[in-house]
Amino acid sequence: MFKSKFIDAFQNQIKQKLSIQTMILTFVIVIVLSIISSYIQINHENLNNKRDFDIHILEIELLAKTSLVEAIVNHNQKGIKEFFNQLKSCSFITFAELSKNEANNSIDIPDFKYGNRINDTSQKTTVKNIPLESGNKIIGNLAIAFNQNYLVDNLRIKLPLVILINLFLAIVISICVMLLIHSIIIKHILYLVQKTSNSSIQNINEILSLPNRDKDMFKNELDDLVNSINDMRQMLFNEIRNNRFTNQELKRQRDFSTTLLNSCNLIICKLDPEYKIVDVNSSTSLMTGFLDFEINGKQWLEVFVTSNKRQEIKSKLKKSVFCNIKELATQDQNGNTLYLEWYIVPFYEENNLKYHIAFGYDITKLKDIQTKLENVNSELEEKIEKRTRKLQEANNDLKRAYDELQSAQKQLITSETLASLGSLVAGISHEINTPLGVSVTAQSIITEQLQKLNSIYNRIKNGATVNSLTLKQPLAIMAEANEILESNLKQASKLIKSFKQVAVDSSSQSMYQFNVRENLNQTLLSLSNIIRKEKLTVNVICNSEYAIYSYPGALTQIYTNLIINSARHAYTEVPADSQIQKLITIAVTKLPNDRFQIIYQDNGGGISAEILPRIFEPFITTQRGKGGSGLGANIIYNLVNKVLLGKISCENLTAPTHGAKFTIIIPNLKDNKEESHDA
Repeated sequence: MFKSKFIDAFQNQIKQKLSIQTMILTFVIVIVLSIISSYIQINHENLNNKRDFDIHILEIELLAKTSLVEAIVNHNQKGIKEFFNQLKSCSFITFAELSKNEANNSIDIPDFKYGNRINDTSQKTTVKNIPLESGNKIIGNLAIAFNQNYLVDNLRIKLPLVILINLFLAIVISICVMLLIHSIIIKHILYLVQKTSNSSIQNINEILSLPNRDKDMFKNELDDLVNSINDMRQMLFNEIRNNRFTNQELKRQRDFSTTLLNSCNLIICKLDPEYKIVDVNSSTSLMTGFLDFEINGKQWLEVFVTSNKRQEIKSKLKKSVFCNIKELATQDQNGNTLYLEWYIVPFYEENNLKYHIAFGYDITKLKDIQTKLENVNSELEEKIEKRTRKLQEANNDLKRAYDELQSAQKQLITSETLASLGSLVAGISHEINTPLGVSVTAQSIITEQLQKLNSIYNRIKNGATVNSLTLKQPLAIMAEANEILESNLKQASKLIKSFKQVAVDSSSQSMYQFNVRENLNQTLLSLSNIIRKEKLTVNVICNSEYAIYSYPGALTQIYTNLIINSARHAYTEVPADSQIQKLITIAVTKLPNDRFQIIYQDNGGGISAEILPRIFEPFITTQRGKGGSGLGANIIYNLVNKVLLGKISCENLTAPTHGAKFTIIIPNLKDNKEESHDA
């Protein structure tokens, strides 16, 4: 009986996709769990075997150092043999050899050996030497070789049994779970499928219920599903009953729609797939004068499209079943022209084109209004065209004037930049002149002393005697002159290198990482002639470790313009013989978010209140007519904002100090390379 029920349940499950999926999933999960369980058991068994193996080795070593040593000392041959017999009984020991210590001959040790000594790492054979001690002296050595493969052999013996047991448990658990799921879920689902498949309109409101569900303790989510199905069946029953009333309402609406279509001021034509007129509404006769029987059966193109437009409209209808035709002229029965806008849409039944519906809107009055508007627009366009020509001519004149102004401004900016560079060149030339002059003098002294040494050499060559003092004097003079020459040439090289770096940075506008303090020092060195000539004192406050990824040439030009502006304009009212210190302070500090703040200030007369708000505008200067172009501050502003992507502000210092103060904030452009290049 049980076997028959089991076979029926299994056959039913095979026929159902849900049963098959449940069975496969259950079996896979149980198999995976069985594999994991087998792995854990085998791993645990392997750890136990390794532990037992290590214990056996320790026991053998302990017995060798106690029992074997005692037998050797007492010359107990029987005890030694018993020890070796015990070693032979251990299946994992493949070799054992007892040897004496050649350095200690006080005790005679017999030679015992069994097996062949093979040290094979591929077979996991390991040789262990156990020193035998007696009275703190090594009297001999016991060498044993053991093979660890016996652990693997033990696992190979137990592995099939573990796998078979777990596989059997997996199959049993899978079958039990499958039968349980079938009994609890699938059997009831099959029942519901059978009941719902046999439903019809007559019994659709029949209440379904699961068998053997009299007690609440057996009810679960399936009963909720059955209740939902019953509610749905009841809703369908009510929907079918309500459809009867809906059909009656649809009939009334259809009659209303027919009345509406026949009375509207719109031509509506029902066309077959070949665009023959099947039916029209009443408004068609009122608007065109043609009666129904006069146009029914005719081609829509022949009735509503003039002969010169038919081919064009026909091609348009072939391209798309949805068609909009604007401003199509047609003739009514009296020969009057009507302008109609047509919308032709298809009507399908079961994906088959049944007919077309053509809607014609009378736009004749709109066309008349459009014609009048076009005439008015034509007159307006003529007037606008005349005014546009005049405005274009004026705009062209303004553009030419603007281009000329831009060109002049660029030339002035270039001149101002070249003037700054010229000042640098003049200063560097003056600075280099002194060390080079000294170097020439030192070189002439060296030449003179060389001539003296050459004369002394000729005298010695001719057999004359010369004392050491005569030789030491020109050599000392040459050494001193050489030091002077080397020092001044290094000074000249340093000046040239500084000017070269400043000039290259100023002209190339390349961007790279550089030291802020070194860049400032190079600029000050190139301006040293101007600073010394104008008796300026420049105080630099900057950390020597500050580094920034930016345009060093732009910073050099900013420093140069600021210092030259201070030299030219800040101290114009200070007498030449005044003892007042002309102090310029440049302070560089690092701000959060990898930004740098540069504060430049002098203790001059400051900037007039009229010019200060417009200090960065082009052509703003207090020295107009005296060589001032008014572009110095504007160049600084453009370099800070457009090249360095920073900000600059200017203010006058108040008492007790006086002078002008420029605050510049610039970012590190390492993460904004493309943006700064575009700028």
